[in-house]
Amino acid sequence: MLHKTKRPYESLALEPAQRFKRNVIDLYAGNVLSASRTAELLEDAAGAGIQACSLGSRPVSKSNKSRSLRRKLSKGSAWPSLYECPVRVWDTKTTQVVVRDMSFWLPHEVVASLAKNASSMENIFDRTSLDPQSLQHLLHCQEQAPARLVAVGLWGDAAPCNWDRIESLQVFSLNLPGLSGEGRNLRVPITALSKKSVATADTYDDILAVVAWSLQCLALGKYPQCRHDETDWQPADAQRLGHQQVYG
Repeated sequence: MLHKTKRPYESLALEPAQRFKRNVIDLYAGNVLSASRTAELLEDAAGAGIQACSLGSRPVSKSNKSRSLRRKLSKGSAWPSLYECPVRVWDTKTTQVVVRDMSFWLPHEVVASLAKNASSMENIFDRTSLDPQSLQHLLHCQEQAPARLVAVGLWGDAAPCNWDRIESLQVFSLNLPGLSGEGRNLRVPITALSKKSVATADTYDDILAVVAWSLQCLALGKYPQCRHDETDWQPADAQRLGHQQVYG
């Protein structure tokens, strides 16, 4: 999310047991190790006495090891849970538009997590890197609001994702354009899909409907009380049921 090759953790700052676990997870995240091999290494390490590598009492599911492993590794994470909803996409095999579930990190939940885990709230409100026009717009909006506002940016673009650069990944990401220093390069992915699966306006309309709903919640400073299509929360949204209505 920051530097392209820098690890998402300070290796030398960790204890050997934690460093080993993070290195194994980093290899898995980079697609160097399979989910099966990663789980085996961590379970063997835990069996050898490295409790930091334990994946819990329940074994990794055999039916879908990748999904099961990701859930175990994300347990206790400061990042929000994924929001899943149907999106119209292009099926290259049937050459027609179909509906499939896509996963999102909701902007209002991402900003809440960043604020909650920031070393200082003032870091979130940093406006050093804003251009004059954006700063003027932010200050104008803040005059209409009963609270200080955070500058939030939305970016959507495609990037090559294979060795010969013939396939691209369409990515929507969020940033805080006012941040300075290393935070200036922060990009948090909201959702992504293969460019081949984009059914032009249909796909973008469905994706941006979710993003716009979440940004509206962020602008109002309130957690939503139902899903983006005004339907009730689903079982997968259980963590969202406990959110207080107004941001703390």
